[in-house]
Amino acid sequence: MDWLGVTVLAVVTAVGGGTVRDMLLGRLPVDWIQDPWPVWVALGTAAERLRITGLWTVSPGMRWWHAARMDTHTDVTVPRPPAAGPEMEALSRFYPDVTWKGVIHAGGMGPGSPAMTGIGRSTSRVIQDGRWIVTDSEQEQFLEDGTFVLKWQLHWVSGWDPGHGEYRAVMADNYGHTDVYRGRIDGDRLVFESLPDTGPRLRFTWNASAPDVIGWRNEMAVPDGSWFLIEEYSMVPVHHTGLRR
Repeated sequence: MDWLGVTVLAVVTAVGGGTVRDMLLGRLPVDWIQDPWPVWVALGTAAERLRITGLWTVSPGMRWWHAARMDTHTDVTVPRPPAAGPEMEALSRFYPDVTWKGVIHAGGMGPGSPAMTGIGRSTSRVIQDGRWIVTDSEQEQFLEDGTFVLKWQLHWVSGWDPGHGEYRAVMADNYGHTDVYRGRIDGDRLVFESLPDTGPRLRFTWNASAPDVIGWRNEMAVPDGSWFLIEEYSMVPVHHTGLRR
């Protein structure tokens, strides 16, 4: 029973018997019309009962009207998430699942660090209805004699930021580093650079000009304004039907 049924039942119970009695005795108008306090008591009791039991609901017709009114109102006042556009389609070609083997140059991980070989893999998937691409990467690093040194892990989220009108990315790695990057696509090249004034400037470049390999470079800005090559790889796509969702 909804709120209307409970209210009607409460009022009929409160005044129904007295109304029949007054009509049989010819006492007109009936008592509660002259002194309506029983009606107010019944309404108050019904309201409290509805509050306690949680039965304060509206009829299906009223619910439909209220929902339609709210939808019309929120369409105007509440911004909705934008759909992913062609920018994400252009970005996705740079993110197949890949494996790689390449070189970390001497000094690439800090002054005096040795040259190393990096062997790695990454997987990518889309989230939030195609709004962002999430890439998880890991790489094992070895000295030239084959001695294992470390495993590096990276979590990378990139996509088109309509508010800034450009590609943006955020990263976190197992060294405890986090950073924000701004990106652009130049033909077959995807370039992300860390924002100014956030520490050492880094630049990541994907080159998808070759059909079966994606070149990748990691560079760091040096004081004279040039870029020092930290590492570079030829990434081989692991073929599948597209980004996972």
